[in-house]
Amino acid sequence: MRSYFIVLFLCIFFFTVNECIGGEETTYKGVVKCKTCHFKIYKTWKETKHATAFDRLKENEQKDPKCYECHTTGKEVNLPGIQCEACHSPGSKFSNATIMNQQKYREKPEAQRKLAIEAGLVITPTEQNCRQCHNERSPHYKGFDFKARYEEIKHKNE
Repeated sequence: MRSYFIVLFLCIFFFTVNECIGGEETTYKGVVKCKTCHFKIYKTWKETKHATAFDRLKENEQKDPKCYECHTTGKEVNLPGIQCEACHSPGSKFSNATIMNQQKYREKPEAQRKLAIEAGLVITPTEQNCRQCHNERSPHYKGFDFKARYEEIKHKNE
């Protein structure tokens, strides 16, 4: 019983209880973190409508939380536009130097890719992911052909 209280005390003292039981919350890192290693993809993304989604809102819409859902990443105004993590999932679990490591990737690409996927990286977004915003709820919706649109935004080889 004493050991139980010691462990509980250490969890509360050094971590949050949430982290002790493995419920770590994922957070968004932002495109600045991604572009460090994926600069060619970043440059291509900068030219897309996804990159400028927030900027294209009217001033009053930029203050409307309903618009954040589809014109920011993670519904965060400090992450304007549809950034990398909107499609590939929040990067806090897979963007660390152990997983996103160019040296290790060159040596064992499949092993590193597997680590990233296991940590939560989504390699290929699904139609369901896109339809969270490209749907009838949008006041600007004009239909959505996933296959055609995906061809416009998918990454070419780096």
